[in-house]
Amino acid sequence: MRNQYGRWNGNRWLTMFRSKSLRSKPLPKSFPEQTYNLDTDVLQELITTDDLHPEQIYDRRDRREHVTAAHRRQFEMNIPKDDPYYYLGNSVIDGGIDLRYLSLKRERAQKSFLMNMDFGVRYRPYHRHLNLVYESRFLGSPDDQSPEESLNRQTLRSLYILFDDLPYNTFLQYGYFLPLFGNYTSDHTSLPQQMFSSAITGSPQGAYGISFKALSLGTAPNVPFANVHGFSQVKDGDQIYRHKGYALNIGLRFVTLGGTVNYSFWRSDLEHANGDESDLAMHSLNLAMQLGFNRVYLSFEGLVIEKDSSFEFIRISLQNYQARVRLWRESYLELDYSQANGGADLQPGKTTQVSHGLRAFLLPGVDWSLKVVHDRFEGESQPVIYERTLLSHIHLYL
Repeated sequence: MRNQYGRWNGNRWLTMFRSKSLRSKPLPKSFPEQTYNLDTDVLQELITTDDLHPEQIYDRRDRREHVTAAHRRQFEMNIPKDDPYYYLGNSVIDGGIDLRYLSLKRERAQKSFLMNMDFGVRYRPYHRHLNLVYESRFLGSPDDQSPEESLNRQTLRSLYILFDDLPYNTFLQYGYFLPLFGNYTSDHTSLPQQMFSSAITGSPQGAYGISFKALSLGTAPNVPFANVHGFSQVKDGDQIYRHKGYALNIGLRFVTLGGTVNYSFWRSDLEHANGDESDLAMHSLNLAMQLGFNRVYLSFEGLVIEKDSSFEFIRISLQNYQARVRLWRESYLELDYSQANGGADLQPGKTTQVSHGLRAFLLPGVDWSLKVVHDRFEGESQPVIYERTLLSHIHLYL
Protein backbone atom coordinates (compact mmCIF):
# COMPACT_ATOMS: atom_id res chain seq x y z
CA MET A 1 0.00 0.00 0.00
CA ARG A 2 1.47 3.35 -1.03
CA ASN A 3 1.81 6.21 1.41
CA GLN A 4 0.53 9.70 0.67
CA TYR A 5 3.84 10.86 -0.78
CA GLY A 6 3.75 7.94 -3.20
CA ARG A 7 0.33 9.02 -4.43
CA TRP A 8 1.43 12.66 -4.63
CA ASN A 9 4.45 11.73 -6.74
CA GLY A 10 2.50 9.36 -9.01
CA ASN A 11 -0.19 11.92 -9.79
CA ARG A 12 2.35 14.57 -10.82
CA TRP A 13 5.59 12.99 -12.02
CA LEU A 14 5.29 9.24 -12.58
CA THR A 15 3.42 9.41 -15.89
CA MET A 16 4.34 9.66 -19.57
CA PHE A 17 1.20 11.49 -20.66
CA ARG A 18 -0.46 14.37 -18.89
CA SER A 19 -4.09 15.46 -18.96
CA LYS A 20 -6.53 16.78 -16.39
CA SER A 21 -9.07 14.23 -17.57
CA LEU A 22 -6.50 11.51 -16.77
CA ARG A 23 -6.12 12.67 -13.15
CA SER A 24 -2.79 14.38 -13.80
CA LYS A 25 -2.18 17.10 -11.23
CA PRO A 26 -0.42 20.42 -12.01
CA LEU A 27 3.33 20.33 -11.50
CA PRO A 28 4.99 22.41 -8.77
CA LYS A 29 7.19 25.22 -9.94
CA SER A 30 10.88 25.14 -9.03
CA PHE A 31 11.95 25.95 -5.50
CA PRO A 32 13.17 29.54 -6.15
CA GLU A 33 9.67 30.37 -7.50
CA GLN A 34 7.88 29.17 -4.37
CA THR A 35 6.83 31.47 -1.54
CA TYR A 36 7.31 28.83 1.16
CA ASN A 37 11.09 29.18 0.74
CA LEU A 38 10.89 32.49 2.58
CA ASP A 39 11.03 33.02 6.33
CA THR A 40 7.37 33.35 7.24
CA ASP A 41 4.90 32.46 9.98
CA VAL A 42 2.02 31.80 7.58
CA LEU A 43 1.46 28.59 5.64
CA GLN A 44 1.91 29.13 1.91
CA GLU A 45 0.18 27.61 -1.11
CA LEU A 46 2.12 25.46 -3.56
CA ILE A 47 2.67 27.42 -6.77
CA THR A 48 2.01 25.14 -9.74
CA THR A 49 2.15 25.09 -13.52
CA ASP A 50 0.72 22.95 -16.33
CA ASP A 51 3.91 23.34 -18.38
CA LEU A 52 6.67 20.76 -18.46
CA HIS A 53 10.13 22.00 -17.49
CA PRO A 54 13.54 20.27 -17.51
CA GLU A 55 13.77 18.14 -14.39
CA GLN A 56 17.22 19.52 -13.60
CA ILE A 57 15.62 22.68 -12.20
CA TYR A 58 14.13 20.53 -9.43
CA ASP A 59 17.44 19.12 -8.23
CA ARG A 60 19.21 20.03 -4.99
CA ARG A 61 21.58 22.67 -6.35
CA ASP A 62 20.13 25.19 -3.87
CA ARG A 63 21.48 22.93 -1.06
CA ARG A 64 18.38 23.71 0.97
CA GLU A 65 18.38 20.17 2.38
CA HIS A 66 21.59 21.04 4.29
CA VAL A 67 19.79 23.75 6.27
CA THR A 68 18.49 22.51 9.63
CA ALA A 69 15.37 24.12 11.08
CA ALA A 70 15.77 25.55 14.57
CA HIS A 71 12.42 24.18 15.73
CA ARG A 72 9.36 22.32 14.41
CA ARG A 73 7.39 25.50 13.69
CA GLN A 74 10.14 26.77 11.38
CA PHE A 75 10.28 23.37 9.69
CA GLU A 76 6.53 23.31 9.06
CA MET A 77 6.47 26.83 7.63
CA ASN A 78 8.75 25.56 4.83
CA ILE A 79 6.13 23.00 3.75
CA PRO A 80 3.22 24.15 1.53
CA LYS A 81 -0.22 23.71 3.06
CA ASP A 82 -1.43 21.08 0.55
CA ASP A 83 1.60 18.83 1.14
CA PRO A 84 0.86 15.22 2.26
CA TYR A 85 2.56 16.12 5.54
CA TYR A 86 -0.59 18.02 6.54
CA TYR A 87 -2.95 15.42 5.11
CA LEU A 88 -2.03 13.15 8.01
CA GLY A 89 -3.37 15.73 10.42
CA ASN A 90 -6.74 15.96 8.63
CA SER A 91 -7.48 12.25 8.16
CA VAL A 92 -7.27 9.13 10.31
CA ILE A 93 -7.99 6.47 7.69
CA ASP A 94 -6.87 5.76 4.13
CA GLY A 95 -6.48 2.76 1.90
CA GLY A 96 -5.54 1.51 -1.51
CA ILE A 97 -6.08 -1.14 -4.18
CA ASP A 98 -3.30 -2.84 -6.15
CA LEU A 99 -4.11 -4.98 -9.20
CA ARG A 100 -1.79 -6.92 -11.53
CA TYR A 101 -2.82 -8.58 -14.78
CA LEU A 102 -0.33 -10.84 -16.54
CA SER A 103 -0.11 -12.32 -20.03
CA LEU A 104 2.57 -14.92 -20.71
CA LYS A 105 3.63 -16.95 -23.71
CA ARG A 106 5.85 -19.97 -23.24
CA GLU A 107 6.56 -22.34 -26.13
CA ARG A 108 3.07 -23.26 -27.39
CA ALA A 109 1.21 -22.21 -24.22
CA GLN A 110 -0.30 -18.76 -23.80
CA LYS A 111 -2.17 -17.53 -20.74
CA SER A 112 -3.71 -14.26 -19.57
CA PHE A 113 -5.00 -13.99 -16.01
CA LEU A 114 -5.51 -11.78 -12.97
CA MET A 115 -2.26 -12.36 -11.06
CA ASN A 116 -3.34 -10.65 -7.85
CA MET A 117 -5.52 -7.97 -6.34
CA ASP A 118 -4.51 -6.44 -3.01
CA PHE A 119 -6.70 -4.36 -0.77
CA GLY A 120 -5.21 -2.39 2.13
CA VAL A 121 -6.48 -0.08 4.82
CA ARG A 122 -4.54 2.00 7.36
CA TYR A 123 -6.05 3.54 10.49
CA ARG A 124 -4.22 6.27 12.43
CA PRO A 125 -6.26 6.95 15.60
CA TYR A 126 -3.99 9.83 16.62
CA HIS A 127 -3.21 11.09 13.08
CA ARG A 128 0.54 10.46 13.47
CA HIS A 129 2.97 7.90 14.86
CA LEU A 130 0.50 5.03 15.44
CA ASN A 131 -0.62 3.05 12.36
CA LEU A 132 -2.89 -0.01 12.30
CA VAL A 133 -2.55 -1.72 8.92
CA TYR A 134 -4.40 -4.60 7.25
CA GLU A 135 -3.70 -5.88 3.72
CA SER A 136 -5.56 -8.70 2.00
CA ARG A 137 -4.42 -10.46 -1.18
CA PHE A 138 -6.47 -12.31 -3.80
CA LEU A 139 -4.20 -14.64 -5.76
CA GLY A 140 -4.70 -15.64 -9.36
CA SER A 141 -3.31 -18.58 -11.32
CA PRO A 142 -2.66 -19.36 -15.01
CA ASP A 143 -5.10 -22.24 -14.58
CA ASP A 144 -8.01 -20.01 -13.54
CA GLN A 145 -10.93 -20.02 -15.96
CA SER A 146 -12.25 -16.58 -14.92
CA PRO A 147 -11.35 -13.60 -12.68
CA GLU A 148 -14.12 -14.72 -10.32
CA GLU A 149 -12.18 -17.92 -9.65
CA SER A 150 -9.14 -15.86 -8.60
CA LEU A 151 -11.24 -13.76 -6.23
CA ASN A 152 -12.20 -16.93 -4.35
CA ARG A 153 -8.54 -17.49 -3.38
CA GLN A 154 -7.89 -14.97 -0.61
CA THR A 155 -5.00 -14.81 1.87
CA LEU A 156 -3.56 -12.42 4.42
CA ARG A 157 -0.75 -10.29 3.07
CA SER A 158 0.03 -8.30 6.22
CA LEU A 159 -1.49 -7.29 9.54
CA TYR A 160 0.60 -5.13 11.83
CA ILE A 161 0.90 -2.17 14.17
CA LEU A 162 3.50 0.45 13.27
CA PHE A 163 4.96 3.32 15.30
CA ASP A 164 6.81 5.66 12.94
CA ASP A 165 7.98 9.24 12.54
CA LEU A 166 9.79 8.90 15.88
CA PRO A 167 12.99 10.77 16.88
CA TYR A 168 16.01 10.03 14.66
CA ASN A 169 13.64 8.67 11.99
CA THR A 170 12.99 5.51 14.01
CA PHE A 171 10.16 3.00 13.61
CA LEU A 172 8.83 0.00 15.53
CA GLN A 173 6.64 -2.61 13.80
CA TYR A 174 4.92 -5.76 15.07
CA GLY A 175 2.58 -8.26 13.44
CA TYR A 176 2.48 -10.29 10.21
CA PHE A 177 4.59 -8.86 7.38
CA LEU A 178 7.68 -9.63 5.28
CA PRO A 179 10.89 -8.38 6.95
CA LEU A 180 13.30 -6.59 4.68
CA PHE A 181 16.08 -8.76 3.29
CA GLY A 182 18.35 -8.01 0.35
CA ASN A 183 17.17 -6.24 -2.78
CA TYR A 184 13.45 -7.01 -2.67
CA THR A 185 11.44 -6.90 -5.90
CA SER A 186 7.76 -7.64 -6.47
CA ASP A 187 8.70 -9.81 -9.47
CA HIS A 188 8.39 -13.25 -7.88
CA THR A 189 9.69 -14.91 -11.07
CA SER A 190 13.14 -13.31 -10.74
CA LEU A 191 15.84 -15.81 -9.79
CA PRO A 192 16.80 -14.12 -6.46
CA GLN A 193 13.15 -14.12 -5.32
CA GLN A 194 12.66 -17.74 -6.39
CA MET A 195 15.73 -18.85 -4.43
CA PHE A 196 14.65 -16.87 -1.37
CA SER A 197 11.26 -18.57 -1.58
CA SER A 198 12.87 -22.02 -1.87
CA ALA A 199 15.01 -21.33 1.20
CA ILE A 200 11.94 -20.36 3.26
CA THR A 201 9.14 -22.58 1.95
CA GLY A 202 10.90 -25.31 -0.04
CA SER A 203 9.25 -24.12 -3.26
CA PRO A 204 10.46 -21.45 -5.73
CA GLN A 205 6.84 -20.39 -6.35
CA GLY A 206 6.02 -19.20 -2.84
CA ALA A 207 7.55 -15.72 -2.76
CA TYR A 208 4.22 -14.02 -3.40
CA GLY A 209 2.47 -15.48 -0.36
CA ILE A 210 5.04 -15.28 2.45
CA SER A 211 4.61 -13.26 5.64
CA PHE A 212 6.21 -13.61 9.07
CA LYS A 213 5.07 -13.02 12.61
CA ALA A 214 7.78 -10.51 13.38
CA LEU A 215 8.99 -7.55 15.43
CA SER A 216 11.15 -4.94 13.68
CA LEU A 217 13.06 -1.90 14.90
CA GLY A 218 14.78 0.47 12.50
CA THR A 219 16.36 3.88 12.24
CA ALA A 220 17.70 6.11 9.46
CA PRO A 221 18.92 9.36 11.06
CA ASN A 222 20.78 10.45 7.92
CA VAL A 223 23.02 8.62 5.45
CA PRO A 224 23.42 5.43 7.55
CA PHE A 225 20.46 3.19 8.33
CA ALA A 226 19.90 -0.02 10.29
CA ASN A 227 17.01 -2.43 10.84
CA VAL A 228 16.77 -5.52 13.03
CA HIS A 229 13.98 -8.09 12.82
CA GLY A 230 13.01 -10.98 15.07
CA PHE A 231 10.44 -13.57 13.97
CA SER A 232 8.89 -16.81 15.22
CA GLN A 233 6.47 -18.02 12.52
CA VAL A 234 6.09 -17.95 8.75
CA LYS A 235 2.73 -17.87 7.00
CA ASP A 236 2.83 -19.55 3.58
CA GLY A 237 -0.61 -19.17 2.03
CA ASP A 238 -3.03 -20.74 4.49
CA GLN A 239 -0.33 -22.71 6.33
CA ILE A 240 1.64 -21.49 9.38
CA TYR A 241 4.96 -23.08 10.35
CA ARG A 242 7.52 -22.49 13.07
CA HIS A 243 10.32 -20.33 11.73
CA LYS A 244 12.35 -18.74 14.50
CA GLY A 245 15.26 -16.40 13.98
CA TYR A 246 16.41 -12.88 13.22
CA ALA A 247 17.57 -10.70 10.36
CA LEU A 248 19.33 -7.36 10.10
CA ASN A 249 20.07 -4.70 7.51
CA ILE A 250 22.79 -2.07 7.72
CA GLY A 251 23.82 0.34 5.02
CA LEU A 252 24.29 3.80 3.62
CA ARG A 253 21.87 5.75 1.45
CA PHE A 254 23.18 8.75 -0.50
CA VAL A 255 20.06 10.62 -1.62
CA THR A 256 21.84 13.46 -3.43
CA LEU A 257 24.03 11.00 -5.35
CA GLY A 258 21.32 8.39 -6.00
CA GLY A 259 23.44 5.63 -4.47
CA THR A 260 23.03 2.97 -1.77
CA VAL A 261 25.01 0.22 -0.05
CA ASN A 262 23.05 -2.41 1.88
CA TYR A 263 24.17 -5.56 3.71
CA SER A 264 21.56 -8.03 4.98
CA PHE A 265 22.00 -11.06 7.20
CA TRP A 266 19.48 -13.80 8.03
CA ARG A 267 19.72 -16.62 10.59
CA SER A 268 16.84 -18.96 11.48
CA ASP A 269 15.77 -22.51 12.18
CA LEU A 270 12.61 -23.65 10.45
CA GLU A 271 10.10 -26.44 10.27
CA HIS A 272 8.99 -27.64 6.82
CA ALA A 273 5.53 -28.84 5.80
CA ASN A 274 6.70 -32.48 5.92
CA GLY A 275 7.95 -32.10 9.50
CA ASP A 276 11.68 -31.84 8.68
CA GLU A 277 13.78 -29.14 10.35
CA SER A 278 16.76 -27.20 9.05
CA ASP A 279 19.02 -24.27 9.88
CA LEU A 280 19.17 -21.36 7.45
CA ALA A 281 21.75 -18.61 7.03
CA MET A 282 21.69 -16.00 4.24
CA HIS A 283 23.89 -13.05 3.32
CA SER A 284 23.10 -10.33 0.80
CA LEU A 285 25.18 -7.37 -0.39
CA ASN A 286 23.49 -4.80 -2.60
CA LEU A 287 25.20 -1.88 -4.38
CA ALA A 288 23.25 0.63 -6.47
CA MET A 289 24.01 3.94 -8.12
CA GLN A 290 22.55 6.47 -10.52
CA LEU A 291 24.44 7.97 -13.45
CA GLY A 292 23.50 11.30 -14.95
CA PHE A 293 20.30 13.02 -13.87
CA ASN A 294 17.88 10.15 -13.41
CA ARG A 295 19.06 8.66 -16.70
CA VAL A 296 20.87 5.37 -15.93
CA TYR A 297 20.42 3.18 -12.84
CA LEU A 298 22.78 0.27 -12.05
CA SER A 299 22.45 -2.34 -9.31
CA PHE A 300 24.33 -5.41 -8.11
CA GLU A 301 23.35 -8.02 -5.53
CA GLY A 302 25.43 -10.89 -4.23
CA LEU A 303 23.41 -13.53 -2.37
CA VAL A 304 24.65 -16.57 -0.40
CA ILE A 305 22.23 -19.19 0.98
CA GLU A 306 23.34 -21.91 3.41
CA LYS A 307 20.77 -24.50 4.47
CA ASP A 308 21.67 -27.37 6.80
CA SER A 309 19.28 -30.25 7.49
CA SER A 310 19.55 -33.78 8.81
CA PHE A 311 20.06 -35.20 5.30
CA GLU A 312 21.97 -32.53 3.34
CA PHE A 313 23.92 -29.27 3.42
CA ILE A 314 23.27 -26.72 0.66
CA ARG A 315 25.41 -23.70 -0.13
CA ILE A 316 24.30 -21.59 -3.10
CA SER A 317 25.74 -18.29 -4.29
CA LEU A 318 24.05 -15.94 -6.74
CA GLN A 319 25.04 -12.74 -8.54
CA ASN A 320 22.40 -10.41 -9.94
CA TYR A 321 23.05 -7.39 -12.18
CA GLN A 322 20.38 -4.86 -13.14
CA ALA A 323 20.40 -1.84 -15.44
CA ARG A 324 17.64 0.61 -16.19
CA VAL A 325 18.03 3.26 -18.89
CA ARG A 326 15.54 6.09 -19.21
CA LEU A 327 14.32 6.50 -22.79
CA TRP A 328 11.67 9.22 -22.80
CA ARG A 329 9.84 10.75 -19.85
CA GLU A 330 8.78 7.79 -17.67
CA SER A 331 9.68 4.97 -20.09
CA TYR A 332 12.67 2.72 -19.48
CA LEU A 333 14.77 -0.02 -21.03
CA GLU A 334 15.40 -2.71 -18.39
CA LEU A 335 18.10 -5.39 -18.39
CA ASP A 336 18.54 -8.10 -15.76
CA TYR A 337 21.15 -10.88 -15.52
CA SER A 338 21.44 -13.53 -12.78
CA GLN A 339 23.69 -16.54 -12.39
CA ALA A 340 23.88 -19.10 -9.58
CA ASN A 341 25.66 -22.35 -8.81
CA GLY A 342 22.36 -24.06 -8.13
CA GLY A 343 18.78 -24.22 -9.33
CA ALA A 344 15.86 -22.01 -8.36
CA ASP A 345 14.84 -24.91 -6.09
CA LEU A 346 18.38 -24.95 -4.56
CA GLN A 347 19.26 -28.24 -6.22
CA PRO A 348 22.84 -28.82 -7.51
CA GLY A 349 23.58 -27.39 -10.93
CA LYS A 350 24.06 -24.07 -12.67
CA THR A 351 21.33 -21.54 -13.48
CA THR A 352 21.32 -18.37 -15.55
CA GLN A 353 18.42 -16.00 -16.06
CA VAL A 354 18.43 -13.12 -18.54
CA SER A 355 15.56 -10.70 -19.04
CA HIS A 356 15.25 -7.60 -21.21
CA GLY A 357 12.34 -5.39 -22.07
CA LEU A 358 10.48 -2.12 -21.70
CA ARG A 359 8.67 -0.52 -18.79
CA ALA A 360 6.50 2.58 -18.89
CA PHE A 361 4.35 4.49 -16.44
CA LEU A 362 1.71 5.44 -18.99
CA LEU A 363 -0.72 7.32 -16.75
CA PRO A 364 -1.02 8.09 -13.04
CA GLY A 365 -1.45 4.71 -11.38
CA VAL A 366 -0.75 2.68 -14.55
CA ASP A 367 2.51 0.71 -14.83
CA TRP A 368 3.03 -1.44 -17.97
CA SER A 369 5.94 -3.70 -18.89
CA LEU A 370 6.87 -6.08 -21.70
CA LYS A 371 9.90 -8.34 -21.41
CA VAL A 372 11.49 -11.57 -22.58
CA VAL A 373 12.93 -13.93 -19.95
CA HIS A 374 15.50 -16.64 -20.77
CA ASP A 375 15.96 -19.35 -18.10
CA ARG A 376 18.68 -22.00 -18.44
CA PHE A 377 19.38 -24.76 -15.91
CA GLU A 378 22.19 -27.30 -16.21
CA GLY A 379 21.88 -30.12 -13.67
CA GLU A 380 24.65 -32.44 -12.59
CA SER A 381 23.17 -35.55 -14.20
CA GLN A 382 20.38 -34.32 -16.47
CA PRO A 383 20.09 -32.55 -19.81
CA VAL A 384 20.11 -28.78 -20.06
CA ILE A 385 16.67 -27.21 -19.54
CA TYR A 386 16.03 -23.99 -21.46
CA GLU A 387 12.86 -21.94 -21.34
CA ARG A 388 11.93 -18.69 -23.06
CA THR A 389 8.97 -16.68 -21.76
CA LEU A 390 7.33 -13.53 -23.10
CA LEU A 391 5.65 -11.53 -20.32
CA SER A 392 3.29 -8.59 -20.61
CA HIS A 393 2.31 -7.08 -17.30
CA ILE A 394 -0.12 -4.30 -16.36
CA HIS A 395 -0.09 -2.95 -12.82
CA LEU A 396 -2.85 -0.65 -11.57
CA TYR A 397 -2.71 1.03 -8.18
CA LEU A 398 -5.23 3.36 -6.62
